[in-house]
Parts: sequence; C-alpha cells; structure tokens
Amino acid sequence: MDNTKKAVMLTRFMFSTPTSLASIGLLMLTGALFGVLAQLLTRGQVFDGILLHSLEGIFLITTPAILSALALLAFKNKQSPRRVFFLSAVCALVYAALFLASIATRAQLGIHSQNIIFIAFGITFVMWFLIAKFVFNLQRSGLIFAIIQALFNAIFLSINNYIAINYNPIDILLKTYFAAFVFLAGAYAAFWVIDAPMKRNFGISATKAITLFLGQWLSASQDLEETFDFIGEDITTYVAFMSFKAKSKHVVFAVPYVHYGPFGNLGGSEFSYRICEELERRTECKCIAFHGTANHDFDPVSHDELGKIAGVIEKGIAKARHEAARASYAFGRVKSAHAQCFRINNTGFFGLSRAPLTTEDIDFGVGTTLMTLAEKHVSNAIMVDQHNSETGDITYFGAGNPASFEYLDAVEQAAEKAGREKEGATRIGFARAKAQSRSIGSGGIKTAAIEIGGHVHFIVVSDSNGVTPEFREKAIEAITRMCRKEKIGLGSVEVYTTDTHQLNMVRGVLNPLGSMDEPEALELMEISAVEAYRDLEAYEFASGKERVQIKVFGPSQSTEIISTVNSIWAIARIAIPVIIIAALALIVYGLSRF
Repeated sequence: MDNTKKAVMLTRFMFSTPTSLASIGLLMLTGALFGVLAQLLTRGQVFDGILLHSLEGIFLITTPAILSALALLAFKNKQSPRRVFFLSAVCALVYAALFLASIATRAQLGIHSQNIIFIAFGITFVMWFLIAKFVFNLQRSGLIFAIIQALFNAIFLSINNYIAINYNPIDILLKTYFAAFVFLAGAYAAFWVIDAPMKRNFGISATKAITLFLGQWLSASQDLEETFDFIGEDITTYVAFMSFKAKSKHVVFAVPYVHYGPFGNLGGSEFSYRICEELERRTECKCIAFHGTANHDFDPVSHDELGKIAGVIEKGIAKARHEAARASYAFGRVKSAHAQCFRINNTGFFGLSRAPLTTEDIDFGVGTTLMTLAEKHVSNAIMVDQHNSETGDITYFGAGNPASFEYLDAVEQAAEKAGREKEGATRIGFARAKAQSRSIGSGGIKTAAIEIGGHVHFIVVSDSNGVTPEFREKAIEAITRMCRKEKIGLGSVEVYTTDTHQLNMVRGVLNPLGSMDEPEALELMEISAVEAYRDLEAYEFASGKERVQIKVFGPSQSTEIISTVNSIWAIARIAIPVIIIAALALIVYGLSRF
C-alpha cells in the first residue's frame, strides 16, 4: 500500500492549463517585462522610453513564441490551442529568464555570457519536443516543430536591433542547433533510463505508456487499453444478480465481482453505469450496479469485457425461476465492521461498511470467504462493499487484516439474526436522478426502497468514487427527517457508492461525494427516496450467481506495475539530473570552442 500511495502522489503534478487568451496575455507580459528589464540591466535606467523597450521585448521574445504556436496549430489543427499557447508561454518565460541572466553576467563572463542564450534555446527546444511527444502525441512530427521553434528564436535574435550579439546569423544558427541536439541526446538517454525497468518486467515502453496515459487523461483516448490487454491476465470471478419483477417494473441489482477502474474511460472505469445501460437495453429492466468485493487487481483491461458480464446476467435472469417474495432484515455489528442483511427467499444480500471509519475495497479472496460463511445460513450470499466512508486513506482490506475478521463476524451475526427474524410481506420501489456534480458519474443517484413487514429500508446508491463520512451522515439524517414528515415507517437508511473511477481525472484520485459543497446531491437523494417509496409494489423474486472469465490487470500485475512505476521514479530522480548536468557541461564546452 505504501507503493500505491507513492504512485498516486505522482498525479499531483497534473494541472489544468489556462485559456488561450490568458496564455497570450502572459506571452505579451513576458515580452514587455523582458524589454524593460533588459534595458534596465544594460543602461541602468528605463524612463526614456518604456513603451519602446516593451515593444522591442515583445518582438524578440513574444513574436517567435506565437509564431511557433501558430505553426503547430496550422499543421496539427486537432491540437488544443490552450495547451499549445500555454507551452509557448512557458518556453518564452524560460527563454526570457535565461536571456536576462546572460545580460546580467556580461560584465563577469564577457562574450561567453551570450552562450547562456543558446542554452536557453536548447532548453526550450527540448521542452517543445518532450511536450509535443508526450502531451500532444506527435511521435514523429514533434521533433520537426521543435526544430521550427528553435529556428524562429534564432531568426529573431539575428535580426533584432535591441540586444547586441557578437555572432553572425550562421553562427547563431549553428550554436542554436548544437545546444538543441545535445539536449535531444540527453532526452533519449533519459528515455532509455525510464524505459528499461518497464521493458524488462513487461516488455513494453514506459515512455509510450506515458504518452497513452496522458492521451487518455487529456483527451479521453482509449488507446492505452491495448497496453492493458497486453499485460493483463485471464481470471475467473463471480457475477451476481437479484431480480425483482413487479407488476409495472422489473428491477435488477447487478453485482459483478470486478473493480470499476483504473481511471477515466479506460478498462472497467465506466462499468458502473454501462453495465446497467446494457442490461436495461437487453432486458428492459431498471438496474442498480453495486460494488462487489474486489480491488484494483480485478480492473477489467478493456470495454470488451463488458459484454461478457452483461451476457452472464442476462442469461441468468432468463433462466431464473421467479417466485412470490418473503423477506427479513437484520443488522450485524462487530467492533468497527457492520453488515446489513436483506434475506429474500433464502438469498442474502449483505452490505458491508466500517463507516465512519475508512471503508475501502475488500479483496476478492476475503469476499469469497464471506460468501462461503454466509451460505451456511442462506442458499445464495451476495456481498457488496458499500464503499461509503472516504477518509483519504488509500488502502484495501485483504487476508489477515484485522478488519477482515471483523467483517466475518459481522456478516455471521447479521445472517444468524436474519434467519431468526420472521419473514414478512415485501415490496420494492425504485427511483433514479441525474446529478450535475463533479463527484457523481454518469450513473447518477439510484434509490431502492425495500419494504419488509411494514418497515421501509432505503438503499441510496451514488455513482461516485466514495463519499465522505460527513456527507453520508447528512444524507441519512435528511432521509430520516423526510420519513418522519411523510409518516413512513422507517426501517433503515444507507448510502452506497459504486466506487466508479470514471471521475478520476486531472483533479486527482480522491474526489468523493461530499468533498465539496453539494446541496443539490443531498436534495436529490431525499427526493429520490420519496419517489422510491411512492413506487413500492409487491414483486416476484429470483437471484443467481455465476462464474465468468474475463481479462483483468491481475493480482501479480497490479503490484508489479506499481512497484515498477516507483522504481522508475527512484531511478529517474537521480539519473535525469545527472544527464541534464552532463548535457549542460558538454554544451558549455562546445560553445566555448567555436
């Protein structure tokens, strides 16, 4: 888990770029400030023509940067202008800062101070090359645009009448590209260092994987799934379902024992709502997808696995025998763990949580053990991770974890209690709501109301990557107040989440419901509970649990990937500074020789 946390921390380097106009404004400001500061360093005063000096700085710094951006956009018009102009602005800042350093050190270094300008050219060249390669995914043409950018800088330096340069245009061009290609060689040396661990362990290029990763993160590309498929492994897991057929509706609880990750639109990240879309299309049901007891080891490698899961549930429902339903409810708590048990016609639906303590992924092996234990009391046990208490602790509950034993005891307690409870008449209601929230995915909020013996139990499922303990409590309190107002005989209220990783984008990997002020989501939960209550109907019931073979990251691969990423980071943070220093030393030596 320490390795996982270290790998996740790398996402802190991701950020959203400003608008194109903001970047152009920054370019203009950079050029103007450069002109004023250059004049101040050269003559010691600027009051004889601030506007003129600003315009001269814009000509020398800003103009080639804008031309470079326009050249890229002209030939690669599918690129994001805001990213291209931001890249130009950052490179212009670096160029301007080093140019000013050159002017400031002229008295100490003499003509050699001008070599700092060519070092600036080399740095901005390699920045353009790296960002074009990794961010813009210009695997071949990225180098061409980096060369064009360096050419613009060299031309404008040659024709400027503002800063005196002791070299002719040919020398400027030669020195520019000498520095650029030394840095380029350093970049390829860094690629070798970064690629070596990944190629040794998985046979794939880490730099290519980085490009595909950024392509997904920035433009929702799914090309990375090919890499996932290459390194994934075939496993057998369970798919469970509960089918409620009422007079006017058919409600299905879908519980695939996979994890809805890894992130964005890759692998199984969107399965929490796509499974329901597929089942609703195939069977005309109203579907709620739950988070089974599985962690990132069971992330499907691609969207292709979706059809296998939906197909198994569809066939299971088709062959299942629906019967009039009788049900009981019980709650078990042992230390930090608690379990809800809905027992319907000898099927047990168990919702597991440790709220308000961290409630995270439960290992598939632990989940299987929980099901085996519960099936001493029911014929079919379905285990669901409520995943409803996000405290910021990145973890999961595996074999040997004390919390896993607490879950075992809580499940057994709930199963025994439910078996002793008198079974009563039962009805089901369903409601759904779409939410405009950065913490709720495409599945929105779905609520099931299950009435047992006159008491109504609300299961509120948000398509979210967890929920804060505080928001969970607010939701439970709001629905409880609503029940008092509507004179509903309340049995229980619980908030579940799907743990979808569809939402894990630039904002990071921890974005639970309630992490920002979200009164609309709270109101929607309350409204959907009312609608689900008013939708109550008697139903016939069937359930099933089948095995399915799919391709996932796998237990060994997930651990190995995280360890390899951390190994690359450990090597790179030492090797890359050494490569940069060596490149700088070679450039300084080479520039001083001609």
